[in-house]
Amino acid sequence: MKREESELSALEDPPQEFCEWWHPHQRDQQSGADVGGHPDAERVWARKDPGRWVHRKYGTSARSAWNAKRYRDEYLTWVQLGRPEREDFISLAAPLEDQQGFLKQVKSILRNIGKKMPEPGPFDHDSKAFQPY
Repeated sequence: MKREESELSALEDPPQEFCEWWHPHQRDQQSGADVGGHPDAERVWARKDPGRWVHRKYGTSARSAWNAKRYRDEYLTWVQLGRPEREDFISLAAPLEDQQGFLKQVKSILRNIGKKMPEPGPFDHDSKAFQPY
């Protein structure tokens, strides 16, 4: 048996109420995106590209989430608060064109990280006012 399979078999199965809190509960008619549930849950994401909707499935399974302290604590806090109504999360992704523009901006910022800072020029500070020590 592979290591991943043995690790998965050691995981606890989540209770039904956790699964209902975790999983999306409906599908958006227009986009085909999943609606409801936890944003990190395994779900269908939809992206509107020119002339069509593209669908991909991403996310964390209920079983893995139940065995992760972060998600279990979040669920137990929700229960302790009396199971308040949550706003439905709709898994829509930005169109590729918008994503590419955003990534271009991020790349230009990251490109300068770690580069040597320029030395101050002779007129960058007043020698009378600038006292480094």
